[in-house]
Amino acid sequence: MSQKPESLDGTDGRSESVKALDNAIAKWRVEASSPLLKREYDKGKAFERLCRIFLTYDPVQSMQYEPPVPWEQWAERHNLPKIDTGIDLVAKLRNEDGWCAIQCKFYAKKRTISKAEIDSFLSASGQYISADVSS
Repeated sequence: MSQKPESLDGTDGRSESVKALDNAIAKWRVEASSPLLKREYDKGKAFERLCRIFLTYDPVQSMQYEPPVPWEQWAERHNLPKIDTGIDLVAKLRNEDGWCAIQCKFYAKKRTISKAEIDSFLSASGQYISADVSS
C-alpha cells in the first residue's frame, strides 16, 4: 500500500484553508443527512451557501472574485429571467472587467458530472453572463 507523500516541511502539503474546507464539507455531509434537509433542493441551497462562504473568505479565491451572489439576485439586478439556468452563483472578477458563472454541485463522492451537464452550464453561462453587463 502506498503512502501519501509528505511535503518537505512534514505536513501533507495541504493549506490550512483547504484543510478547513475539507473539515467543513465532512461536517456538512453529516448535517445534510438531517431530517431538516429532507429534499435535495434544500441540500443544494445549503451547499450553495457553503460555496458562497468559501469563495468569499478563502484567501486565494477572494483575491480572484468579489463576493458571489445567488443567480436569482444577480439576474434580477440585470433584468434577466430568474429561471433555473444551471447557474447558481455569479461573481465579479476582481481588478478586471468580467463575471464568473458558478455552479455548485453536492453529489455523492463517487458521482461524476456528465458532459451533458457541463455543456448545459457552459451554454447558460455564455447566454447570460458577459463582460459588458454593467455592475
